[in-house]
Amino acid sequence: MMGTIPASTFIFMGIAVALCIGLPIVFLGIISKRMPVKSGIILMGVICFILFAMVLERGLHMLVFREGSPVSTSTAYYVIYGCLAAAIFESAAKFVGLKFMVKEPSSPGFALQFGLGYGVAEAMFVGALPLAGNIAVAARINKMGMDNYINALVEQGVDAASIEAFKESVKVFYENNITCLLSGVERAAAIALQIGLTIVIFQAVKEGHKAINYMFVAIAVMMHALFDLLPALYQKSVVTNVVLLEIVIAVEAVIVSIIAYFIYQKNVDEFGGHVDPKLKQNM
Repeated sequence: MMGTIPASTFIFMGIAVALCIGLPIVFLGIISKRMPVKSGIILMGVICFILFAMVLERGLHMLVFREGSPVSTSTAYYVIYGCLAAAIFESAAKFVGLKFMVKEPSSPGFALQFGLGYGVAEAMFVGALPLAGNIAVAARINKMGMDNYINALVEQGVDAASIEAFKESVKVFYENNITCLLSGVERAAAIALQIGLTIVIFQAVKEGHKAINYMFVAIAVMMHALFDLLPALYQKSVVTNVVLLEIVIAVEAVIVSIIAYFIYQKNVDEFGGHVDPKLKQNM
């Protein structure tokens, strides 16, 4: 049976949590010096993430991943479905949010803030909260001992399959705890991705109903699906090198950010600033 979880694991998880929380705060501080910040728009990004990613997408997962489903048993189906489902639902969230829920969709700065809110929500719900839960579990294991912790799970009625799955998942605390730190790096890349993809979709929203502009939505879906490809393959053990995985994810986030930067600057030049000057005067 495994022994005490090393201090380095707690340090790595703590750094990862700090990245999830600290990076959005730093970014918010940067943009607040360049444009008026509207908390309502940031909150709208948070709401759209919760509605589309946490409720609608997960609701579909419950239907698709039923027992015996080919999506559950086939690696190819799992990867294709996982990448496309996340890409389509989250792109739809940004499109609907910017087009129907944000009152000033023509301002690139407000689209940037919506993307920040969306990225913050993902960093909290997918990154910081699960990591904080892992820290609590690790601390309890060290306090009780692994044998006693497992016995407590048995007494609580946890089934054998779930306990075995828990034992496998907790091995990372001992055998490859650098993964705990890399998860924070991945969340940082995801924040950049979400902001970048919001700007790409903004290009479609602000141009109206011209068919060619919806090409930007399709591009955003494709970018998101490619971003999720390696993590999906990693979950199925097709890709096993976690360091290489995180490097590729970081590079993808940089590429999306560069594309978004040029789109954003084009709109800033067009509108004469980060927000529409007429809207800025009314604040």
